[in-house]
Amino acid sequence: MPQSSLILLESLVGRGELKFVYVFGVPRANTTVLCRLLGRRLHGAVYEPALPNSAFPGAAYPHKILCAYRAVRANLPHGEPVTLAIKDMCALMGPAARNFALEHAAHAVFAIREPSLQHSSYAGQMLAEFTAWNRVRAFAITPWETLMYGVHFSRRWPRYWRLAKERLGVGWSALRRSTASGANLEFWDALSVHFADANRRLPIERISVIDAGLSRLLPEAAEAELDAIVAPIAPAQRSVAPLDFAGHTLMKTESAWAAEAMQAERLLGIGPQKAVRSPYPDFDAFLPRMAGVLYPAYLELFYHPAHRLRRHVISHGAPRPDDADAPMRHLLEARDPAGALALARDRGRIAA
Repeated sequence: MPQSSLILLESLVGRGELKFVYVFGVPRANTTVLCRLLGRRLHGAVYEPALPNSAFPGAAYPHKILCAYRAVRANLPHGEPVTLAIKDMCALMGPAARNFALEHAAHAVFAIREPSLQHSSYAGQMLAEFTAWNRVRAFAITPWETLMYGVHFSRRWPRYWRLAKERLGVGWSALRRSTASGANLEFWDALSVHFADANRRLPIERISVIDAGLSRLLPEAAEAELDAIVAPIAPAQRSVAPLDFAGHTLMKTESAWAAEAMQAERLLGIGPQKAVRSPYPDFDAFLPRMAGVLYPAYLELFYHPAHRLRRHVISHGAPRPDDADAPMRHLLEARDPAGALALARDRGRIAA
């Protein structure tokens, strides 16, 4: 990462001219909606500046954040700090980006989702985005970005296959499944590393865990937590309309899932989460096995004190999910990660 750009960002934070909340997450865990809603409370949102979609991703990362800063600064009264929400997928952030985010964030938000639902949704999205037709279409719209995205991810695929083979026993005979599974394993591994780093650097008051399923069950409580997160840096008076800054084309209207998320004005209580069925039966049959590997990392965050929505359920007697939302009901029935693992195995949510 070019030191000049990084130093400039750090100096802006040091002088109080830039303040930000950072959302760390795994795919399909409501990160876009969380960043959008936090950005609505601030001056704007920056979506995935760390995505490797350029020849030099390390250089592009601070440049994208600086572009957002300058766009807001141009319309802001003199002396008022620029406040932003920034979100990234943990596995795509290099050490320098992670260090910058955790060293200077006013608050770190970690977005999670029950793994069997999350992986099912991610696998379906990944398969859809990487069809031949979608790749041709993306190349026609943004050829350079799509080419660089493909180059960088082609370097990652061998690592995905190796992870899937080492931890799941999935090899070349199931190439689609091993690619999606290995990629998701890397995302969750990186999330655990980022979360441990945040706990070393920041007081717990500046860390929040937000589970996608629980925020749907308790949207008003989740909205209140978003208010509390931004309170220390939120503008006293709204002098400019919040802006959105997409770090790559997939976060723009070319992607239906991103376009829908980036129109959100509030968290919605939309009932039980439902797994997204992939077009390949082998993915669906494989879910309990994959979820069993991911559950320990997920439960570490779900039962952490920084997960205030769970504490809200326990202390306020908030509404509990019914049988239709079995994963969340089991998680709230258990008192700790060990109990949650046992319940998930008993109910067949994860492989024994």
